[in-house]
Amino acid sequence: MYAKTHMIAGGIVGYLISPTWVGVLGGAVSSLLSDIDEPKSFIGRKLLLLSVPLNWAIEHRTVTHSLLFAFVSAFIFFAVTVLTPLYMLGYVILGGIISHIVGDMLTGRVMLFWPMKKKIGIKMPFWIYRIVDMLIRLGLIYLVIHQLVFGNVFKNLLSNSIL
Repeated sequence: MYAKTHMIAGGIVGYLISPTWVGVLGGAVSSLLSDIDEPKSFIGRKLLLLSVPLNWAIEHRTVTHSLLFAFVSAFIFFAVTVLTPLYMLGYVILGGIISHIVGDMLTGRVMLFWPMKKKIGIKMPFWIYRIVDMLIRLGLIYLVIHQLVFGNVFKNLLSNSIL
């Protein structure tokens, strides 16, 4: 999937876990982490000093698209922030990464259970990938707009604390 679609999905997941602006932003940003091994990705271009060596060392949609990566990333965040209120964002990070993995499984295959080599997902030609990504993005945008208009999203975001 494209970064825009991942960020929308991650923001939704972040909101569902922590209905705050921090939850939304944390989910959106963490949804990009799985592409850190791809220098041409949105986050890879921002962090070339990290993405280029990772790209040389590992194949894309393997390690960073696994449940192990998701749980280790969340655990590291928990460990670093355990004595602060921010530790709750570990759940948001876990959700954001998993939303990325699920999104990529809808438009391709990933090594979900790495180090096992089995790839899981829906393999498709690039032209279909682009259509599927656009349809998913439009569906997610519709969902967000619908909830903003008819749901309690604004009320929740304005009334909840930072975490």
